[in-house]
Amino acid sequence: MIQEIKSGRFCKGFRGDRIDCDSLIDLLLKVSAMISEQKLEIETMDLNPVIVSRNGAVAADAKISIRKWS
Repeated sequence: MIQEIKSGRFCKGFRGDRIDCDSLIDLLLKVSAMISEQKLEIETMDLNPVIVSRNGAVAADAKISIRKWS
């Protein structure tokens, strides 16, 4: 999935620098686990920007509209 987006090429390296794609994957898995564990139904989710460097990944801002499962 990550390799399919435009910035996915940075995982392989670009101009001698690489980003920590494992941290990005971990961030996405944690968001998924949070949704599953809390039994949340996402109406909309915006993580923007997600900053990924060679030292890790962080969602600098997030807006999530949820509805509890019945």
